[in-house]
Amino acid sequence: MDFIRAVDWDLAEVDPPGGYKGQYLYSGESCFIIATKVPPGSGGPTRHLHSSDQSYFVLEGEITISLGPDELRVPTGSAIFIPAGLPHQNWNRGDVDEVHLEVIAPGISPIEPILQATEEIGDAVHRGFLAASDPIRRGGDEFLQDWVVDRARGADHAGIYFAEVPPHKAGPPLHVHEFDQFYFVLSGVLSVEIGLSRMDVGPNNLIVLPAQVPHRQWNEQDEVEHHLTILAPEPLIPHSVEHPWDVAVALSQTGERID
Repeated sequence: MDFIRAVDWDLAEVDPPGGYKGQYLYSGESCFIIATKVPPGSGGPTRHLHSSDQSYFVLEGEITISLGPDELRVPTGSAIFIPAGLPHQNWNRGDVDEVHLEVIAPGISPIEPILQATEEIGDAVHRGFLAASDPIRRGGDEFLQDWVVDRARGADHAGIYFAEVPPHKAGPPLHVHEFDQFYFVLSGVLSVEIGLSRMDVGPNNLIVLPAQVPHRQWNEQDEVEHHLTILAPEPLIPHSVEHPWDVAVALSQTGERID
């Protein structure tokens, strides 16, 4: 498996005239993750809905989105959650490219269309939500987590939090999860060990960590590192000493060839 997936608009699977781009970085049972670029004056598909929940995290620029009966402006560093069945449509009314990461969870069957066009508006009871993160908290010496999409706000199939790793700090030792996990590097360099391989990952790369794959991450640079963490799904029971999400493992390599 390719554990590191780079955003490369030349590889975009969705590439209609006008400069709109959509690149599938991951597709699986737990979720789809898509990098999307929307040029100024352009927009996404006409009003539509999905059979799965959808979240956007704005990486650059600003989204204007019609979400049910509401119209919202979503700036850089913010997330928007769109529950399954809620009609929506997005535009870029700014003067620079708008770039966002999309998470559709759970993943949609290959024989099912990813979206369904609709003229319905949707009712006020079935709304999503907007959540902002503050990516400017520098100089601390703790690993920061700031949830923007989670079960507490109705997102049952995928959670997203903004993470800040100070220089020369690390996450837990080599461990596994029961859920799929993904890191999308926003700034700095995140070092990761996946199985017995070590990689240094810069911005605009998705790190894919399927359930039960051993991994750990750290920042050995002199700069703060920022990334998004996506859990698909976020566990039902919150992380605690009694119910840890991380299970430590130890790996070794004998060097013996197996015939």
